[in-house]
Amino acid sequence: MVAPPYWQIQDRVDLPAGLDWLGPGEREHLDALKVQKRRQDWLLGRWTAKQALFLYPPLHQLAVESISDLEVLPAIDGSPRVWRSGAEIPVAVSLSHRAGRAFCCLSKDCDVGCDLEVVEPRSPGFVEDYFTAVERAQIEDAGAAGLAVAANALWSAKESLLKLLRLGLTIDSRKVEVQGGSESLGPEWRGFEVAHPGLERSFAGWWCRRGDWILTVATSERTGPPIRVSTNSR
Repeated sequence: MVAPPYWQIQDRVDLPAGLDWLGPGEREHLDALKVQKRRQDWLLGRWTAKQALFLYPPLHQLAVESISDLEVLPAIDGSPRVWRSGAEIPVAVSLSHRAGRAFCCLSKDCDVGCDLEVVEPRSPGFVEDYFTAVERAQIEDAGAAGLAVAANALWSAKESLLKLLRLGLTIDSRKVEVQGGSESLGPEWRGFEVAHPGLERSFAGWWCRRGDWILTVATSERTGPPIRVSTNSR
């Protein structure tokens, strides 16, 4: 089992007023974004990732003095990559944002994918279109909470795996199947499995519910539960 991934969450109100925390490549990318909401989401994602990276214990040996020394820029496939002074730092980063909040997960020991969802109603049509028969049975077994909790948790777990595989929603979400009890999620991280029959393997993951939010993390290797980065980490 490899070291657990680390995670961080930030809200839109946490964004600083200025842009001096961005690197030159990030400023160039931001200038190319013309839609205000897209710009705000992108900034919140970079801010959250940098907060996590700056406090991430395995990167302390780099002696990063300011978060502006780090740049989080998209690769050709759109997945985030971390750079410092023109050199890529070998750390896997995944980002998700929803309703003014951003979630970041990172690891130096395995690939990661993460997702953030609001606990909200999902229609029967959504369940029919995006879930396998096994997953639909899990949602039905969850009773009244099924469409609000189980459906969002299962959907989030799928999103995390597809981000890990750098596929996004380019494939049918029913090509992967989540296994694990999602109806009784609480604030503590619990494990789940995601089967990918096409790759003839399954992947491990972690999920939790904190208030009206569901957080999920998928990893390419088995790990312990994710650890939140904090100022005590530095």
